[in-house]
Amino acid sequence: MTDSDCDGSLESGEACTVSYTFVVAAGSPDPLANTVVVHFNPEGFPNDITATAMWSTNLFQPAVEVVKTGDELAGVGDPVDYQVVVTNQSSSDSPALVNGTVVDSLLGDLLDPANPYVTGSSCTVTLAVGESCTITATRVVLVTDPDPLPNTVTVHYNPDGFPNDITDSDDHSVNLFQPSVTVEKSGDELGKVTDPAHYVVTITNTSSDDSPDLVDGTVSDSLTGDLLDPANPFVTDTNCDGDLEAGESCTIEYEYVVQAGDPDPLVNTVEVHFHPVGFDNDITATDTHTMELFQPSVTVDKTGDVVASRGDDVDYQFVVTNTSSDDSPRLVNGTIVDSLLGDLLDPANPFVTTSDCDGTLDVGASCTIRASRTVAIDDPNPLPNTVTVHFNPDGFPNDITDNDDHSVELLPEPTVLTVPPTTTTLPEPTTSTTVGGRLPFTGGGASFAGLGLLLLAGGLALVGGTRRRRRLGTDGG
Repeated sequence: MTDSDCDGSLESGEACTVSYTFVVAAGSPDPLANTVVVHFNPEGFPNDITATAMWSTNLFQPAVEVVKTGDELAGVGDPVDYQVVVTNQSSSDSPALVNGTVVDSLLGDLLDPANPYVTGSSCTVTLAVGESCTITATRVVLVTDPDPLPNTVTVHYNPDGFPNDITDSDDHSVNLFQPSVTVEKSGDELGKVTDPAHYVVTITNTSSDDSPDLVDGTVSDSLTGDLLDPANPFVTDTNCDGDLEAGESCTIEYEYVVQAGDPDPLVNTVEVHFHPVGFDNDITATDTHTMELFQPSVTVDKTGDVVASRGDDVDYQFVVTNTSSDDSPRLVNGTIVDSLLGDLLDPANPFVTTSDCDGTLDVGASCTIRASRTVAIDDPNPLPNTVTVHFNPDGFPNDITDNDDHSVELLPEPTVLTVPPTTTTLPEPTTSTTVGGRLPFTGGGASFAGLGLLLLAGGLALVGGTRRRRRLGTDGG
């Protein structure tokens, strides 16, 4: 009872009023009928003066339902689409629902015309019995969003003319997968022009277990092009086909021959792109490899006597220098062979007099060989010979070579002039001689001239037979 001026007594013509409230309980009959009964006695009399009155209340059943649906799988950066459907499920005798609110825990007030997520709506604050309205919205998943990404929509209405809060809610969850891919590139770290550079690329789908497969893959190398192209001439082996399940890897092996003019160092980058099945996301990764290009080279300088006679010793000197770039490996497996003196690294070589060469040379290092050989009687004039060196950079098959030649001018052999003997007949003397007198001769001048010629020839032979030895760098006359 909320109010009353009735006290159990009423004068004739008088009225009194009682006000009261009854909260309809669940399970109350519809309509809800109730009867009031009054009893009085006239003062001083026992008569029961009674009356009744009945009232029936139509009990309507206001109700609202909200259903929220949306994408169930997404990744960071993906747009997630939602749909909210609100239905007035009140009984047909209910008043319309009014004063509606539709609020989402992630998307905010869905009835706000300025809501940036709402893409379409037929909902207002009023909803007639049996009527539905729909709201569509889209939101891009943020990197800070939780996984899974939950959100709840809640609606509130009043039946028109009633304060009752008619409400409902529905939640939705998006499983946020984490798509990702890695690419690792390895290869030779040192090479040179004309060498094949070997590369291995390993691609791995590192997405979360709940991610869809990665598809539509591309694998490109800045130096060798499309590595998934079956016609790519650089690819030597592959098991990659552009699709990768979560946790799966594939490998591509390829070679590139270093070209003259390639930059040093030689840098190249591999880049991969994939999409999760059903999504447009570009899942990408890159890796870069650097190879130092060394420049191997060797020089050999040969010097020696330039003039000699047969039977003379000719001295030679060989200087071998590793002139490779500073980043080159040392030179190994060396051979030093002379066309006249043979293998100069052979410990048994009879011509070698001293040597500090052993077939290996560090970058910038030199070694020296000295040798001597006696000019043979049948050696050609001039006497040529060439030394040739061969090395490999350590760990590489390249033939690094150089040569140098030398020539010795051979002096001619001495010449002996032979004068044929002359016979002269001396005439008999015609007069006698006396002591102290001169012995006369006839034709004696011719005889003395022959003797003079003989002596002159002997002198030439003596001069011509004197050997002169000339050596490069000596003082011999």
